Amino acid sequence: MHFHLNKIEVIGIIAIILAIFSSLAQFLYINKTHNVESFAFEYIFLMIIIEFLWCIQGIFKKSITITIAKGIGCAYFSWLLYLSLKNNSHKGKTIKDKFFSEGVKIKDSILYIIHKLKQIILNKN
Repeated sequence: MHFHLNKIEVIGIIAIILAIFSSLAQFLYINKTHNVESFAFEYIFLMIIIEFLWCIQGIFKKSITITIAKGIGCAYFSWLLYLSLKNNSHKGKTIKDKFFSEGVKIKDSILYIIHKLKQIILNKN
């Protein structure tokens, strides 16, 4: 697979560098404390899937910046998931329990998240 580096991709490279430096303090804090309790387990799990899909999109679009940025994002969220599982931040629940157990429907979970976000947005106004 051949990637093209054009002027637009240079903007993406600058964004990647800025994102890495801006996230460095958070990364170092998490690396030191291994505390990921403030991250919802569902959020981490879904972000791995989302970042992976965007990474695949970057490969198909032959965009090196999308591929690199989303590959880094996927690795970062995978690391958070590892820490969450290692430290039992998910309170003993497995991925199967969270998403695929009887009575748990992903559609309902997504609608619940959207509902909560809507409440947060409306309460801020």
